[in-house]
Amino acid sequence: MEKIKVMIELIVGASVPLLEAWESMLDDAGGSKEIDVDGYLRNFSADVIARACFGSDFTTGEEIFHKLRQLQKAISQQDTLIGLSAVWKCLPTRANREIQKLEQEVRLLILNVAKEHSRGSSSNNNNNDDNDCIKTKHNSFLRSIVNSSRHCPASYGGSAEDYIVDNCKNIYFAGHETAAVTTTWCLMLLATHPAWQDRARAEALEVCRGCTKLDVDVPRRLKTITMVIQETLRLYPPASLIVREALTDFKLGALDVPRGTIVQTAVAMLHLDKDVWARTPASSVRTGSRTAPPQRASRRTCTCRSGTGPGSARGRTWRWWSSRWCSFAC
Repeated sequence: MEKIKVMIELIVGASVPLLEAWESMLDDAGGSKEIDVDGYLRNFSADVIARACFGSDFTTGEEIFHKLRQLQKAISQQDTLIGLSAVWKCLPTRANREIQKLEQEVRLLILNVAKEHSRGSSSNNNNNDDNDCIKTKHNSFLRSIVNSSRHCPASYGGSAEDYIVDNCKNIYFAGHETAAVTTTWCLMLLATHPAWQDRARAEALEVCRGCTKLDVDVPRRLKTITMVIQETLRLYPPASLIVREALTDFKLGALDVPRGTIVQTAVAMLHLDKDVWARTPASSVRTGSRTAPPQRASRRTCTCRSGTGPGSARGRTWRWWSSRWCSFAC
């Protein structure tokens, strides 16, 4: 619970500049203006992750997120079959050289932050004032990665530095990227469905009535926002594919899958299956209900909102709380 409270403090602190920037733009435009929220929400999500993981504001973590974004684009531009080829990755092509350069830059940036954190943690042991305690509390995630890297399991197959870099990358893609995309689609659905927007706003005003300070209990009482975000993740899942490698020979329905086969499952096919969800996506969004709902167990099996199975992705907590709080604030 203490970690959740710290997370809420970080999210609230990062959302204030975002809302102030939008309010300033609306005031300058006379109360009405079209705003491209994608870039703002990416910066907001990056700010939350930077504050929580790296113990810094967005100005310090901006370069890391920028390089990771470039690396993501460079890898995604490759052909799928070529990108999976081990031989092709070793060729000195322009794309491969760019990817290797970005990977090295990201690695150095993350390791520098980790080293600075280690030096700061050692100095905090000799000077434990309130500010140092707050900073250490906000750095708990990075501290846990650094500490666990010293006892890296043998099955990992990499060095302690590789362990730190890989985990920070995982949090970026699982927490930052998915939170920004989910919040963008959530705001789009609210904008295109005014009835749900009014319903969510009325609930938010009711929940916040008489509150002098927003705490962890406020988002939990936002039932409408929670429903909208869950429907957003169903209609527009952050991960489009679930990729698995067969470690042994097995049978999938009527198919014999040999060992080493790469199995890809399209998340949209699961989330938009009418036999499972009973109504079409458009009608379910319009009415907020579905006729003749199937058994709960069937829906749970076919729900992969986190990309790697029913609610089991890394960074799921970051994405969930960031999306819910930002949607509530907007």
